[in-house]
Amino acid sequence: TSTPAQKLSVVGTIESTTGGIKFPDGSTQTVAAPTTFPSFSVHKNGTDQTVAYDTFVKVTWSTEEWDTNSNFANDKFTPTVAGKYSLDATVVLAETGSIVLAIYKNGVIYKQFTHKTTTTHNANTISVSVDANGSTDYFEVYINNSAVDPSGTIYGLAAATFFQGHKEP
Repeated sequence: TSTPAQKLSVVGTIESTTGGIKFPDGSTQTVAAPTTFPSFSVHKNGTDQTVAYDTFVKVTWSTEEWDTNSNFANDKFTPTVAGKYSLDATVVLAETGSIVLAIYKNGVIYKQFTHKTTTTHNANTISVSVDANGSTDYFEVYINNSAVDPSGTIYGLAAATFFQGHKEP
């Protein structure tokens, strides 16, 4: 056009066969953004779980509600798209005392929440925002029962004990 709105105006398709598109912030995009970002939701579906006293135990999940990119397996979330993720876990433990709920990243504690209570049937919740590399990073939920009783029970109520996550925009 003889009067472009910008230094380069194109009517039609722009094609980059190598190199990608470079943006003002210096980043280069070489592939189109995914149309579906990884997200998942799992719960225990009524299956209770015994938790040993004073040790971190991995919470197991029997039912997937959804898993958009098939990134949840073997009780862990392994996102295949790099970026920042929001993860939320709620676990109901039927004990009094000190209860620690933790999100593990790559097999070690990333963030934890300690709840000291004098009542039973406590909903323990943790929410985190975490970076994932899109290939080897994985996330799990663990709980530590330091309550008065020598063992505890996670109530498997589907609406109360769950683990969810999604890629942030």
